[in-house]
Amino acid sequence: MGVAHDDRAVPAARHGERRVRRAGERERRQRAVGHSDVTGRRVPSKGDNTPALGPAGTVHASLADWAKFIRLHLDGAEGSLTLSPAALTRLHTQHPTTAMYPARYGWGWGMWDDVGGLGLGHDGSNGLWYCQCQVVTGRDIAFLAVANIGGGEGVGDNGNGDTACWKLIEHLRDRYLSS
Repeated sequence: MGVAHDDRAVPAARHGERRVRRAGERERRQRAVGHSDVTGRRVPSKGDNTPALGPAGTVHASLADWAKFIRLHLDGAEGSLTLSPAALTRLHTQHPTTAMYPARYGWGWGMWDDVGGLGLGHDGSNGLWYCQCQVVTGRDIAFLAVANIGGGEGVGDNGNGDTACWKLIEHLRDRYLSS
């Protein structure tokens, strides 16, 4: 997976730049930036999580690279990178539930019974961006969504990126998984 952990790295959606031209200006590149909604107004920001949350809380990848990583969890292979069947099974094995934590979880994935097999999910936010994925192993399909505003759950209530991603994935699941 093409993940960078240095000052040149940018969140996934920021790779989707566009060219803009305003009256009297030369064409320039404009990149998407994350937003906060703490004050009730959307405020753009290029901020990120503190390095102390790394590496997991500071992972940056293009949407294409993230999709390749997710493909590994469906096929065990993506390009020249492969996972052995034993490694794939281990990564998709839930930790024992406890009274304190009864949810099905393992190796970074929320887990549930889904259409035709195991469902895997993961989401994350740095307060300015929100991303979510769901992997439906029994149907060989995954859904990825990214918003350039943080989620409403958690510290600071930074926007509705979580709601937008959930609704998009729900729509895609209805479209591609309904019989």
